[in-house]
Amino acid sequence: MRGKIKGQQGQKGAKGQKGIKGKKGTPGEKGSPGYSGPIGYKGGIGPRGNVGLDGSEGPRGIPGKRGLSGINGDSGVPGITGPVGPTGARGPPGRPGSPGPVHIVPGPKGEKGHPGLTEKCTCVQQNIHQPVNNSEYIDISSIYIVNNEEELSHIKPKNVMVLRRDTRTLYVYNEAGWIKVQAYLPDSHQFCGDGVLHSEYGEECDDGNQDESDNCINCLNAFCGDGHRHVGVEECDQLDLGQLTCASYLPGSYGILKCDRYCKIDSTDCRFFRD
Repeated sequence: MRGKIKGQQGQKGAKGQKGIKGKKGTPGEKGSPGYSGPIGYKGGIGPRGNVGLDGSEGPRGIPGKRGLSGINGDSGVPGITGPVGPTGARGPPGRPGSPGPVHIVPGPKGEKGHPGLTEKCTCVQQNIHQPVNNSEYIDISSIYIVNNEEELSHIKPKNVMVLRRDTRTLYVYNEAGWIKVQAYLPDSHQFCGDGVLHSEYGEECDDGNQDESDNCINCLNAFCGDGHRHVGVEECDQLDLGQLTCASYLPGSYGILKCDRYCKIDSTDCRFFRD
């Protein structure tokens, strides 16, 4: 079989010239938004920062107003009675109570006594400007004991002697009214404070000093209502508050501090806010 003879390769043609650039086409329409991408993962917690320096203390705030009283709760079930505790220490004597109405009822007449000695009375009136004339005498027919001045005012008859318990003083009645009397005792005032009890001169105690804050004042036993604060026993006594005020007893308050009839501090008139 006769084979085909391959011809020689022809020469490469010359490169053609570059064509003219075409005009820019019109912009296409804006495409629609694509779908939202997936939510990213939450980042890890960063390292903890250093502790900051302490700030300076701020100014003190104004105290708040006192809150309203809460509603009383229900009464609980009574508990089992506990054992009787030991007897507590005896408290200080209370202030004398208010006097009751005065009822003066003459007692039965006693038998006539034996005639006494005809000596002059050694009594002297204290609250008058002129001394008593020793030639004048007062025939005392009755002696009464009262608690205070109010009860004394109910007794008006003459020729009586009255002992007031609150002042421990004897009184007689004459044309000038009620006047104090005191028996003449030779230099009785100089015995008070000598440390020796002289009951014949009316001393109830004698501690040998003039301290008005202990249990013996002017040779009389201290009691609640005598006007002197018994240190360690009484918080106060009438106007003697131990130099306490509302501001010192309740810091930040104002008002008037008082003393109750049991010689305890009464701060009900102290206030923290002005109305």
